[in-house]
Amino acid sequence: SDLRLTQELVAARVAAEAANRRAEMMEADRDRVRRSLDEAQGRLQELEARIAQASGELELARHTRTALEQRLMGAKTRAEVDELIRRLDAAEQLATQRFNDHANLTHRAEESERRLDEATRDRQRHLAELTNLRAALRDAMGRSEQAVQVG
Repeated sequence: SDLRLTQELVAARVAAEAANRRAEMMEADRDRVRRSLDEAQGRLQELEARIAQASGELELARHTRTALEQRLMGAKTRAEVDELIRRLDAAEQLATQRFNDHANLTHRAEESERRLDEATRDRQRHLAELTNLRAALRDAMGRSEQAVQVG
């Protein structure tokens, strides 16, 4: 009976160790499954973020396409662009001509002002000479009258 008890005890210890090993293996499996689940959830979040980004990019692309289609509908033909360029060139030439005319008129006005200033100075000089001549004439007439009275 002791032998039997010893055998049962050994068998129970073996069974307990086997159960412990199975429990450790099950715990390791559970940890591995938990890590796999965490990893899968991380990948899922990553994919959801990528999907959200791709959706945003798709919406932007649709919006850009619509804007480009509208812009294309409003675009000018080559002939219209050439006509606009021709008109722009003509307007630039006219503006250059007007600028040159303005510069010429400005120069002529400045020259006229210079000549007017010169004429004003000449007139003042002539008036001063006339005043001096009148004074000299009066003086000469006064002496002449004195000479006539004395003589």
